[in-house]
Amino acid sequence: MPPSPWAAQLQPLINHPQLVTLYPPVAQLLFALAGGSLLGWKLLLLTCDIVTLVLLMALLRRVGQPAALAALYGWHPLAVIEGAASAHLDLAALPLLLLALWLLMPAPSRAAPAAVAGSGLALALAGGIKLVPLLLAPLLLVLLAPGRRWLFALVAAAALLLPAGLFWPELIKGLQTLGQYARHWEFAALPFRLLRALLADGLTARLVLATLLLLILAELLVWLRHTAGQAVALGQAAAVLLLAFALLTPTLHPWYLLYPLVLAPLAPPPVRLAAFVLGWSGLLSYQVMTGFALNGQWQESTRLAAYIFSAPAMALMLALMVALLRRYRRKPI
Repeated sequence: MPPSPWAAQLQPLINHPQLVTLYPPVAQLLFALAGGSLLGWKLLLLTCDIVTLVLLMALLRRVGQPAALAALYGWHPLAVIEGAASAHLDLAALPLLLLALWLLMPAPSRAAPAAVAGSGLALALAGGIKLVPLLLAPLLLVLLAPGRRWLFALVAAAALLLPAGLFWPELIKGLQTLGQYARHWEFAALPFRLLRALLADGLTARLVLATLLLLILAELLVWLRHTAGQAVALGQAAAVLLLAFALLTPTLHPWYLLYPLVLAPLAPPPVRLAAFVLGWSGLLSYQVMTGFALNGQWQESTRLAAYIFSAPAMALMLALMVALLRRYRRKPI
């Protein structure tokens, strides 16, 4: 079917118009729900953000933390800029991610079948909007009772595959775009830049970073098994994993930082501070837009990437030093 005149007018305005979008099926359905209206889309995301704050406060109460900690996300400029201002799709995935966690609280190992099925559905729908939330699936599965894991996995698989059927076989081209993204895309990522310079090979650098992320995931899974399924531990592990993803991904768009930021209130204090600071320093990556607006050149800077990553690294080190000093002072002499 030839493209409509309306689509033909819009296509030159799209980044990489030669590629089929890599946005998952649920994201496409949300675009259709907005009806092609920017105002409608922003109102939809604003509603999602309000639900995110409500669920975040509910999660904090379930793990025994003050609900006021939700302000770390709600009042952060990153959430406002990427939400109401830029209207990035990630805002729609966040409430589903939090819902998947909330349904299993306070004891994932004793969660009822309905809660387990609802959690699998929510996480799969979040992953159908953006793939990042699917990183948390192993953390949830390891804490479920053995008899509940199949239920979670089956519901999640159905929620992923059924919307995908609406876009088949065109979805195959989207998966090809995803492969190009995984092999070639990069933005504002200092670890990737340093590894690529050291190894003289971008693909090897990507594999090293992916391996590091998998090792962190494996360590978190072992740690969770030893916590006997405590709700606090699940929130902390999820926050650490999403922060690790943000620090290790070769492509660090600022809206990716919404994921560790929304779970920062659940994180241990050092990780909480690092995620909060990274949300601020990540906004520096928008500097590339200055040169692009002035002369049409998209030019990134390793020095700018160093600024972005050094801020949360220093915050993390400072928080760890303070924690060690407090522990030392409490020891009897």
